[in-house]
Amino acid sequence: MEGYFQEQQRPSLQGKKWNALFTFISLCVLCLAICWLVKLPHSGVAVAVMGLAAAAMSLHTEQAHWQKALWLAGIGFLLTVELRAIRHDSNESHAQYLADRKNQDDDFENILKRQNQQISATAEGFADTEQRIAALLEKAERITSLSQENLLTVTAQDSFLCIYPDFTGPGPEGEWKFHNYGKHTLQDVRVTLYRVATGHYEPGYSFAGIVGESNVIDLGNIAGQTGGRFPLERRIFTPMLRPDGTDQYHVMIRSQSFIVNEEITIRPSKTIGSFAFHFTTWRAIEAKNRKRSDKLVGPNWIHIIKQTNWIEPSNQPHTP
Repeated sequence: MEGYFQEQQRPSLQGKKWNALFTFISLCVLCLAICWLVKLPHSGVAVAVMGLAAAAMSLHTEQAHWQKALWLAGIGFLLTVELRAIRHDSNESHAQYLADRKNQDDDFENILKRQNQQISATAEGFADTEQRIAALLEKAERITSLSQENLLTVTAQDSFLCIYPDFTGPGPEGEWKFHNYGKHTLQDVRVTLYRVATGHYEPGYSFAGIVGESNVIDLGNIAGQTGGRFPLERRIFTPMLRPDGTDQYHVMIRSQSFIVNEEITIRPSKTIGSFAFHFTTWRAIEAKNRKRSDKLVGPNWIHIIKQTNWIEPSNQPHTP
C-alpha cells in the first residue's frame, strides 16, 4: 500500500538539450509574435499559439530568469496581437456591413427611381389620354352645339313674332307693326288677324261664339331681332270700340314649324285722341310637355311667351 501512494516518478525533461529546445521554442514564439504585429493573423490564431506557448513554458522546469522573460515577452506579444486582430476583424466586419448597407441602399434607390420613372411614365400616359379624351369631348360638345344651332336656325324654335299697333301718329289711326324676338330668322311668316267684334277671347279657348273679321297677311322671312310694318294695304286701321270701351284682336302667326297666338286689347289712351294697348303672346302645348310656369286655361295648356302691361303712345316698343 505504501508503494501505491508513493509519488510516481515523472519523465525528466531536464538537461542541456531540453533547455536549448525550450529556449529555441520561446525565441520562435517571440519572433512569430513580432512578425504578427506587422501582419496580423485572423483572430483566434494568436490565442491558440499562446496556449501552446504556455503549455511549453510549464514543461520547461529548469529555466533562468532571462528564459522566463523570453516566454513572458512572447506571450505578451501574442496577447497584443490577438487584441489587435480582434479589433481589426471588428473594423473589417463593420466596414463590410457599411459597404453592404450602402449597396442595399443604392439598389433600393435604383429600384425606387425605376418605379418612379414607371409611375411618371404611366401618369404622363394617363394625362395624355385625359387630354385626348377632353379634346374629343370638346369636339363632341362643339358638334352638338353646332347641330343644335343648325336645328334652331332651321326651326327658329327660340324666336317668335309679336304684332302690335302703333298710335304715335297725329290722328286716331294706328299702324300694324311686328318684331322678331329672337336671333334666328322666321321663314314664310303668315299672319291671320281677327277682330273680335262681339264677345271676348281668352287664350286657350276656342272661337265659338266670337264674331269678327279676319285678314291674312304674308310677311315673308323676318330676320332675328328685326321688325317692320304690315304691307301698305293692310297697315292702317282705326280702332272701333265696343260697348265695354275696348277693341280686341286675336292674331295667329305661322312660321316654318310652329304657330304662335297673340291677343291684343286696345282702349282710349290718357292722351286725348289716341289709344293705348297691351298684348299677350302664347303657344298651345301638350299636357305631357308642360313646365311649372305653364298655365291651364280652359281645356288647354298654354305657355306664355311675352306679356305686357298697358302701353301708351309715348312708350311704343321697337318702332322701326
